[in-house]
Amino acid sequence: MRILSVTAQKPMFTGSGVYMTELMRAMGKLGAEQAVVAGIAAGEEMQLPDGVQAFPVYFESEALPFPVCGMSDEMPYRSTRYSDLTEEQKKLFLDAFYEAMHRAVSEFRPDLILCHHLYLLTAHVRKWFPEHRICGFCHGSDLRQFMKNEKWRDEISSGIRGLDRIFALHAPQAEKIRELHLAGSDRKAEVIGSGYSDRWFFPRKTLVFTGKITEKKGIYSLLAALRQLPYSPRAFRLILAGDYGSPRDEQEVGALLDGLPYEVSLPGRLGHGELSELFRASDGFILPSFYEGMPLVVIEACACGLPVICTDLPGIREFADENAPGHGIRFVEPPRFTGTDEPVPEDLPAFESRLACAIREMFGPESGFGPDLSALTWEHLAARVMAD
Repeated sequence: MRILSVTAQKPMFTGSGVYMTELMRAMGKLGAEQAVVAGIAAGEEMQLPDGVQAFPVYFESEALPFPVCGMSDEMPYRSTRYSDLTEEQKKLFLDAFYEAMHRAVSEFRPDLILCHHLYLLTAHVRKWFPEHRICGFCHGSDLRQFMKNEKWRDEISSGIRGLDRIFALHAPQAEKIRELHLAGSDRKAEVIGSGYSDRWFFPRKTLVFTGKITEKKGIYSLLAALRQLPYSPRAFRLILAGDYGSPRDEQEVGALLDGLPYEVSLPGRLGHGELSELFRASDGFILPSFYEGMPLVVIEACACGLPVICTDLPGIREFADENAPGHGIRFVEPPRFTGTDEPVPEDLPAFESRLACAIREMFGPESGFGPDLSALTWEHLAARVMAD
């Protein structure tokens, strides 16, 4: 699909500019070829996602000798208020955008035109290209401008009514669009909401272990358990603080790390000060050992407020219950042992599944951490916009 996005103002500033830019980035990930028509000051360049073709309209130029028109009366850059536009300036504005739009439509040949702000430019784009599929996005400031400024109201509304689809951020806004632009018709604005960038904003939980990095501490089983976790690769990391027990341990752990979907850090042995800082910066502690006396590190982790997962080895649960009321430690049933600390091999898969289950219980729902925001990603929003 070939999509042309249109805005009368600078696309790299304000909330609506971020909205348009992130939507373009998401549509690109879904395979769309894209171009944009936007107003910028002479001498500026548009900062756009990779692959987006630009058709700029230059303000503060010979053709448009005034600053970019701002949908809000106060913009974060030098701008012209719509209420201050003279009829001559309005003509220059529309002529300049018509020329850019005509060139973009002729050269780029869009299947879909997306106009941002239900205002003057969007209304005229609808009139200029009656054969094209054109949708409009409301960003709130356009309705405020429409209500504050008495100029061109009939002209704007007649164009907005002709859009193929109108997108609103929320239900009250959709009702206001109906009141201002769609009164007397059965048309409704579609509530599409806003999006967020899961490239930057995502939860991440840090699980920490400290001790000797060796098979007897359950590290091999812990790394195997990580492969059963349902989290996205960026959402989880493990820190193994300590020294390797032997060259064999280093080799085995390296092999287990190969292809693991999560980040695993090995900072080496830490002093008390560094370890306490690590605990306070982490989200959970795990000790999946096959043998322990009375692990002090479990008490230290609890003292730093960390939830703890620990193998249910003899004496530990009783000691914690007696001496640390309300400790909240999750005890995991160990495998069977031969001798003191040799796990029965056929018991290990079930033990590893119990470790994975304990981690999921510690950090929340199996689908991830916190609420399900998948319907609010820019990619989800882009898919809705691109759907017929």
